[in-house]
Amino acid sequence: MSSDLQLSLFDSNQSATFQTDSIPANAKIPIPAGTYQNMEQIGDHCNRCHRCELGNTRTHAVIGRGNPQASILIVGEAPGQNEDETGLPFVGRSGKLLDKILE
Repeated sequence: MSSDLQLSLFDSNQSATFQTDSIPANAKIPIPAGTYQNMEQIGDHCNRCHRCELGNTRTHAVIGRGNPQASILIVGEAPGQNEDETGLPFVGRSGKLLDKILE
């Protein structure tokens, strides 16, 4: 596989509609490409998801924010309490420091 290949969360070649009942309930079974048409659908599903035990202990799923077409993606270690409460990444002390560093 070429290192220049950009993978997409969304398969624009498929015209599948968002079918939450067809998403596997077992976390060991991958969700097929093209299941989601946009980030809002991913967020909606993740906030209702209980494919693993994390769904039982979180307040909000922390999906992301910002431009999905951005050239840079920053991935955090795991959501903290502030992120879990708001559903947004990088909103705690570390996130504020990251914002300053990126400015």
